[in-house]
Parts: sequence; C-alpha cells; structure tokens
Amino acid sequence: MEMRLEKIIDLNILQEMQDKIFQTYSVPSAIIDNEGNILTSTGWPDFCVKFHLNNKLTLPECRKSESAIIPDSVIHECPFGLHKESIPIVINSIQLGVYTTAFNLNQHPGKQRLLSQAEKYGFDINAYLSAASEIPVWQIDAIKKHSGIAGGFIKIITQMIENKLKLISYEENFRKVQNELNFYLNEALEKSSEAESTIVQLKSAKEELDWESQARDVAEKALLDREARLSIIFRQSPLGITLIRLSDNIIIESNEAMASIYGYTVEELVGKSTVDLNLWINPEERNAIINELLSSGNCRNREIKARKKNGDLILLQLSAELIKKDNELYSLGVMEDITARKERAAKRRWRWPRKRCSKAMQKWRCSNQRRR
Repeated sequence: MEMRLEKIIDLNILQEMQDKIFQTYSVPSAIIDNEGNILTSTGWPDFCVKFHLNNKLTLPECRKSESAIIPDSVIHECPFGLHKESIPIVINSIQLGVYTTAFNLNQHPGKQRLLSQAEKYGFDINAYLSAASEIPVWQIDAIKKHSGIAGGFIKIITQMIENKLKLISYEENFRKVQNELNFYLNEALEKSSEAESTIVQLKSAKEELDWESQARDVAEKALLDREARLSIIFRQSPLGITLIRLSDNIIIESNEAMASIYGYTVEELVGKSTVDLNLWINPEERNAIINELLSSGNCRNREIKARKKNGDLILLQLSAELIKKDNELYSLGVMEDITARKERAAKRRWRWPRKRCSKAMQKWRCSNQRRR
C-alpha cells in the first residue's frame, strides 16, 4: 500500500481532534504531507491561506518550505517571515508529513519587509498588513508548553496509523488465503486429473481456517469472562469510578460509589456533562489534569476540590488513565472522598498545642498559690 497520510488515516477524525485542541488552546495548526499539501488545518492564518497559498508565485516557496524531511521537532522561519514549529509524523523510520503550528516569535515581521512582499507579489497592502497583524506573538516558554501538548497529539496519530497498517496487513493476508482457496477450488473443478491433490490442499486450508475459528471463539469467551469480572469490580468497588469522554466532558459510566460521593444517583450522572453539573470548583484543575492525561497518559493521587449536588464543598483524591476507543479519548477515573480525613488531621494539629498551653497555665496557677 502507498504510504501516504490521506490513504491510511481518516482525515475527518484528525480534523475534529485539531478543532478540539484549537477550541481549548487557540493554537493554529495544520497537518501537511511531504509535498507541502495541507491535509487538515484549524485556525490557519489568512496570511498563508488567502495570500501565499493563493498566489502562483509564492505557492512553490510555501510548499518547498513545508515539504522538508526533518529528524525531530524544529522551529523555523518561512520565506515570508512567519515562524512555525514542525514535528515530523514518522512510521517505521519513514516521514509521512508534519504537524505544524504558526506564530510570530517574540514580535511581528518588520513592516518594511511586509510592504516589500506585498509590492513584489501584487497583494493588497492594507489587507496583507492586517492579516500579518492577526498572527499570535509567542514567547519561547509558550512554545515549549504547547510542544508537550503537540507531542501527545502526535503519539495518538502515530498509534492510529500503526493500528490501521496492522488491520490492512491482516486484511491482505486474509484475502491472500481466500484467493488461494478459490484458486484450488477452481483447479479441482477444471482439472479432474489433479482433483485428489487439490482436495488435500483444500482440506489443509479448511483445517487452518477451522483452527483460526476455534482460537477466535476461545479469545471471545475469555474476553467476555474478563468483562464480566470487571463489571462486578466496577459496580461493587467502595471507590468512585467514572468514565468521561474528553471531547465534551460527558459522563459515560459511573458506579454507585461515585454517585454517592457527589450526592447524585447514577441515573442523574450518566449522560450529563461535568461542566453542566458544576462538579468542579476550579476549572483550571480540570484543564491541568486533561493536559497531564494527554501528555503522559495518566495522573496519580491528585487532590481536587469538588462540589456536591447540595452545594457542599468536598476534597477528593483522583487517579486517572487515558483510554482510546473508537477514535475517541476517555478518562477512566478513580476517586476517594478524603474530606473527613483531612478535617480530622487538621483538628489533631490544632488540639495538640492547645493541650500543651492548658498544662502550662495550670502550672502557673499552682506556682502563684504557693507564693500566697
């Protein structure tokens, strides 16, 4: 199969994922193949789209700039003054394209340079200057922060491609066996002299297929048994367990313990957004946890503040794993209500100095009585 991004991955899914990242972080980005063609983009500046990519003189320069083979993430300046960070998408040591973000590093391009470009290529000067001014200006710290998010996104893309290639390989092998089987069958019908040999080959192929069918049945039974055990653990766990879709914060699954922590029933939680239910006290905590999941795949023992159905504030300890299913990202979280434990610890710290103070007061009173 031809190793081209548009041939082995669903670009609509990539577009949806990029749009979600842009909605959250306002970072213009594009996925570009090795010929410099933009396959998907979100928030890509008019400075590129309406001018350089729409002009027969500047288009070759843009494609040449974007089609370079790079060993790792690199920040470079395009021929027209725009800075970009490009991260290669590599499968089996082959670069299939790049994930690119667009920005101005520290400052906008010089006005004189822009005027010269507009005159050289026949651009409307005011429109060209306006488009250049709309490109965000980033400092190097902001670029490094987004690089971590982009790296997590590239891992997801790479995994999707690898899974697709495996599926293609399985399908090709299946078609190969199927074609061989059909060939032998046709040979048996057409050439009676070779019938006996063909029947033996057919029998061998059938036994192979029967064995694969039996193995598949065993695997399916083991999977069902495992799912049944996990279901029991999920329902009876004393810890709160929930499955949340990251694209819209919808609660997909929740056990009774989780519903009890928040003062809801399971039916009241499932299908609702954590944002709409107003469960988070501090949205920045939620964003930090999502970023950690996207970059490292999990988070451990994070203390978060939450709000119950009746409005009471509680303190929870959260651990979560990032899960991918059917091209969607989910968070599988386990929570424990540690509010009472924290309150008891605070009371003990307060009671101890008070007790010492009382003993000192009694000693002082006795001393005064003896003097009298």
